[in-house]
Amino acid sequence: MCLLRTLFVTLLVFVSSLQAQLVINEVDADQAGSDTAEFIELYDGGSGNTSLDGFVIVLYNGSDDASYRVIDLSGQTTNAGGFFVVGNPGVPNVSIEIEPGGSGVFQNGPDAVALFQSSPDDFPNDTPITTEGLIDAVVYGSNDNDDFELLDGLTPGELQLDDTREESMSRIPDGGDAFASSTYALQAPTPGIANVITEALTLNLSAPSALESAGAEALEATVSRSGSTDAATVINLTLVDFTEARVPVEVTIPAGAESTTFSISVRTSSRSPDLSAPPLRTMSTSR
Repeated sequence: MCLLRTLFVTLLVFVSSLQAQLVINEVDADQAGSDTAEFIELYDGGSGNTSLDGFVIVLYNGSDDASYRVIDLSGQTTNAGGFFVVGNPGVPNVSIEIEPGGSGVFQNGPDAVALFQSSPDDFPNDTPITTEGLIDAVVYGSNDNDDFELLDGLTPGELQLDDTREESMSRIPDGGDAFASSTYALQAPTPGIANVITEALTLNLSAPSALESAGAEALEATVSRSGSTDAATVINLTLVDFTEARVPVEVTIPAGAESTTFSISVRTSSRSPDLSAPPLRTMSTSR
């Protein structure tokens, strides 16, 4: 009997730990035109095939800070990668389709999306803000004034996010702590798949120009990246039109490093190349 009780408690703890990983991972409520590509993405931390029985998504209207729609997730599961998408027909990887009507179903803000472990019967329209069963929430707008009632009621201490017509509000990287607005960034929408980590590359030269006599190591260039350093980044280099200068075809920023250096060589010619402008036209990357 004691052994069975111990196993039962262990199973409860295990199930709770899986449920605690479920977060709102990406939201796109605003697009150009009549909003026909809206979606909400959930993520289970990468476990995959997680049951969503007993969970609901609740949409809150910032005009009265009360609910205007509830979406029952019972009978659904995350996909093999851990993602689940509710959205308009035609949105990639959508599992629950919601017709957008003439102007979209997800309001553009200031509004909120909340994930609850609860019954849909608990959220008839115009239900006031509650934290009972609340798992995660996002308060957002489209460059609107902050809705402090939604912020204080659902995500105290967090910031209101801003959506744009071209981008979605996405956790970078996927998952993370519930309610953490600092984990979101604007990026191209990626419903049902991993959010893209966009790297910004910067190039700095050791000097603004070089003489033809400088030879093989006329200048030293340093290329730096932002974002995660967990994996190596391969950078392809292309010169603009400096026929006297040479750069490597590609350089690699190793895993764990933020930058790498390489040499720009100068060929002997009748004139000295002026490298005062950035010498690279493109810097494409792969990881």
